[in-house]
Amino acid sequence: MTFGTQQSREEEAEQMTPGSGGASRRAFIARAAAASAVLAPVFTAVLPPATAGAYPSNAMGSTPYGSTNFNVTDRVALYQLIYAYGIEIDRYNVEGWFQLFTPNAVFTVGFPDMTPVEQTGEAFRSFWRSRFADFQRSGNLRKHLICNIVFVEQTDFFAHAIISGLITNAKDGVFSTVSGVDYEGWFVKRDGVWYIDRWNDRPDVAFAG
Repeated sequence: MTFGTQQSREEEAEQMTPGSGGASRRAFIARAAAASAVLAPVFTAVLPPATAGAYPSNAMGSTPYGSTNFNVTDRVALYQLIYAYGIEIDRYNVEGWFQLFTPNAVFTVGFPDMTPVEQTGEAFRSFWRSRFADFQRSGNLRKHLICNIVFVEQTDFFAHAIISGLITNAKDGVFSTVSGVDYEGWFVKRDGVWYIDRWNDRPDVAFAG
């Protein structure tokens, strides 16, 4: 169906109208058109004018969620970086995963009702090398599925995003859902490449492994 055409609106109305009679469908369309004509002045009166700055900003930043004022190439690269976060974990490619971060990136993780643990530098890398190896030996096949990504801010060299996801697991032929998860990332661009500079990892529930 092609959106935004008179034909598509009539087709949609036909699909929504009970019965199969052409006359009843045309009557439904006529009533809908009449109702739209009556309501149009009301909607026009209550909607703000379509001018720059007329709509509220998002809850966490100064830019409206639907803004087109960003570099598309940078945005695609940032999506690629965020998706690679989950892909490299699930491949147990810890060295490739580290390459997504700046050398001094800060990584924080915490379950509900727990003070988040903050890691950086060699302590961060040493811990996750050991964890990746242990988990790979366990035989679990974990998936970190990135679902929703909203950018709070994006400039030429800095970006901030809030992200939600789902963690699943498979072992011995049994598939299970582990937890939903909220991420928050701060990113910087260096020499034309985007990196994670800070990452918050907040699962919805505590889980082992």
